[in-house]
Amino acid sequence: MSGWSAYQNILAFDGHVQGICLKASAETFCVWRKIINIKSCTRKSTNSSPGHQQSIVEAIHSSVAAIDQLNASFQPFIAHSISNFLYLSTCPRISIGERVLSTCPLYDQCRLTSVSLKVSLVMFWNLGIFLLNDVFKNASKYLNVSDEEQLAPIIRKYQQDAALCVTSTVECVLNLPVEEAFNLQNGLGAEVPITAYHVTPSIAVTALQKAIEGVIQLHLHSTHDADLFEGDCRIPVPDGTWDRQIDVLMKGLMSLDVTIGGSQTSSMALRLLMQRYGDILSECWTSDFDT
Repeated sequence: MSGWSAYQNILAFDGHVQGICLKASAETFCVWRKIINIKSCTRKSTNSSPGHQQSIVEAIHSSVAAIDQLNASFQPFIAHSISNFLYLSTCPRISIGERVLSTCPLYDQCRLTSVSLKVSLVMFWNLGIFLLNDVFKNASKYLNVSDEEQLAPIIRKYQQDAALCVTSTVECVLNLPVEEAFNLQNGLGAEVPITAYHVTPSIAVTALQKAIEGVIQLHLHSTHDADLFEGDCRIPVPDGTWDRQIDVLMKGLMSLDVTIGGSQTSSMALRLLMQRYGDILSECWTSDFDT
């Protein structure tokens, strides 16, 4: 495939991002409602009768089915977006064929649309997954052993995939080149990360905080039986994978403090994270931004 044909395909994909994100967001709301229904069923369960247990199990299975369907429909799109992140319409140039592409109306028209919408979708969708994990923890005390053993690995896998997806997206955002000193289209300075565009600070911060907690909890769970800890303080040994995820996510969280709302919410999240996991975070969080 010639260079021009390849970039035509990228531009064609870029032009469809908005519609795909809007459709995915609408379906994500449906999944959120199913997850909230688990919480409602749990609140109604004042005892451990079979009827109450069954309603919770059915609500969880309904959420799992909806998540699987949404993953099948949109995860390939998200993966393709991450693979071609630098070529979506926020980057000021696309190395080869730059002069030809710069004359294309689509390239000028949607400079921030594709990336910002994709980031918004990732944050909103995966925040729902982290919410499901929290709701499942509360609901699990009403489940029998067999149901919990069947569902717990599924929820952990969702959490693992969600944390990885958020990490990959944040890393792409942090690696974007600075476009200009001031962006007239959105009124935000160049130092403002894409995670601050079209995403309310509370959603972005909560998603990042939950992703950090998820990475730590998943690693603590996986190393508990293997006893992979340092000394007597029970700090898991960094292996270059999970600790790097935390490093990227922490940098993404701190990058949000350039706006007033982002500064307030990210500072609060950072305090909570340090109170709970200060020793672990200090082992993983580096001061440079060379991710």
